[in-house]
Amino acid sequence: MTENRKNHERPQIIAHNQHFLSSTRAHYLRDPEGAYSDVPAEACHNAGFSDVFAASESMGARLFGVHKGTNSTMLSQMADLAEATGSLYDADGSGAVDDNLIVPFVAGDAFRTTIVGAIEGMIDSVTFSEVTLEVVGDTYGFVTAVDPESYTDVTVGSGGLTLEFDVTIEGVVPAMADDQIFVIQLNIMGDGTTLLGTQDLVIVVPGA
Repeated sequence: MTENRKNHERPQIIAHNQHFLSSTRAHYLRDPEGAYSDVPAEACHNAGFSDVFAASESMGARLFGVHKGTNSTMLSQMADLAEATGSLYDADGSGAVDDNLIVPFVAGDAFRTTIVGAIEGMIDSVTFSEVTLEVVGDTYGFVTAVDPESYTDVTVGSGGLTLEFDVTIEGVVPAMADDQIFVIQLNIMGDGTTLLGTQDLVIVVPGA
């Protein structure tokens, strides 16, 4: 690419990433903000309900709970976290996303099937109000336009989804004696927090 020349790139980025946090407890979750606050003194950080919620929100994570037994206190704590963080899916095919990602532990293949089914169900239930393309590392301003600016009401689904953006780049760096190579990262973001896909854009400025 030479000075004042414009190119258009159409990256096809597969949006299919989610973060999951899992927790397994035999009796209850040790929450310093709740009734069961007997957190070990040697714990490096006594994370409470609000800490877990904030961390999940910041990375766009869903919480996946695995439990043994039927302790009502533990299940209630897990259910509260699931509800607060939107860790829900449509387990029964009713069309309502109102089942939490909490499953009992059972040894064997059935447990693995349950886990996979719940995760796929959750992904199928997630809708982002806005999906945008974020340009990272464009120090010299090669990228002059992105079209469209965003997609709205996007459901990725467990099978993934291809989103197309037109990225306009312009030659803003003068040619030197040798070729110059610049790498820009294009990130697809769901609601500004969840990284759905990424692709490198390599720009070569030929030597004079």
